[in-house]
Amino acid sequence: MVIEKQSLSLPEDTTQTPEDTTQTPNEKRALEIAQGLEKENPGWLDVLPDCPCTVKLARNPTTTKWTEQHSPFLQTYHPGAFFEFRSTDTYSSGKDTAHDQQCTYDEQENLITSGHAAGTPDNWAPGSPCLEVFGGIKILMFFLQIILVGKRIINIGYQTKEKTVLQMKNNLDL
Repeated sequence: MVIEKQSLSLPEDTTQTPEDTTQTPNEKRALEIAQGLEKENPGWLDVLPDCPCTVKLARNPTTTKWTEQHSPFLQTYHPGAFFEFRSTDTYSSGKDTAHDQQCTYDEQENLITSGHAAGTPDNWAPGSPCLEVFGGIKILMFFLQIILVGKRIINIGYQTKEKTVLQMKNNLDL
């Protein structure tokens, strides 16, 4: 059994411009980032495989291959997660794109679907040899989906754009 992806369309009230005064500065920035990811790579979340519901299913896949990760940073970036899997293959939503899916699981080996412990789809797969241009400077991307905010590193990209905004808001509230 897998959990299906939720709708990727933004509700009307989240299509506000960053100048909307009802949002905090962090909410505005999160919205800009979520909208920017979808504009840059339309439908990128649609190409990703669904996460298996349990660690057992991830270890014994029937279709998508998963690689179990053993990162010392799992508790840092996904507090409460005990297991992590990434899709073995990368998926493309267009020319020169490489996305992958990250799934995290609790101590009982069940998929975590919300909160800080939940896995985050990656707009650019870790380790992909893709180049991106920022301000005219080309840099080798290791984690395009990660930005540094003060002393906190946060993932950009969650199961839906609506959740991306919420996840970013929660992580940006330093």
